[in-house]
Amino acid sequence: MKFKFGLNLPWGIYASILILLIIATYIWNNVDSTDTKDLINYLCAILALSIVQGALLIRMGKFEIYKNILNALWNIETAATFLYGMYVLLEYSSTASTINSPFAIWSAGNSGIFTLIIVFFSVICIARAGYSVAEIFKAAIMKTRPIEASTLKNLITEPKKIKTHSSKKRKKQNYSKKQRIKVS
Repeated sequence: MKFKFGLNLPWGIYASILILLIIATYIWNNVDSTDTKDLINYLCAILALSIVQGALLIRMGKFEIYKNILNALWNIETAATFLYGMYVLLEYSSTASTINSPFAIWSAGNSGIFTLIIVFFSVICIARAGYSVAEIFKAAIMKTRPIEASTLKNLITEPKKIKTHSSKKRKKQNYSKKQRIKVS
């Protein structure tokens, strides 16, 4: 059974979005800061849109390339975070002083660029999660492909040729008719 909304996606996609939004609403109601509420709204919008986009990309057959791009960016982000964490751990674990890491100093001085980097990596993280939710329903989404993409190609086949006599047989038949006429 499909719930339309003009997208013809399986029920599971809509149920997942609804459940995630219910959880986000619960968190939103328990937060006092308006900035945090705005952030939750933006994250929920990005998550819902990425789930729908992932489902539509699956339907179009272009999901793998975009998923791999997001995974590559996520892996770069994770590797950089791990390496920086190891640097901080190794550099400052033997000292008793407070940690004044170079990145913390840079981020305090360049708050605009730092905020853009955080937003970029957050969008990657949320979009990757949305694509993962859409991928759960990959088999059901593939069944809802539009007619142009899946069944139309199978329906259109080359027209069957009407069986006629081959040209050799026709020549033989014509030749034998000529011989019969000459003989008679």
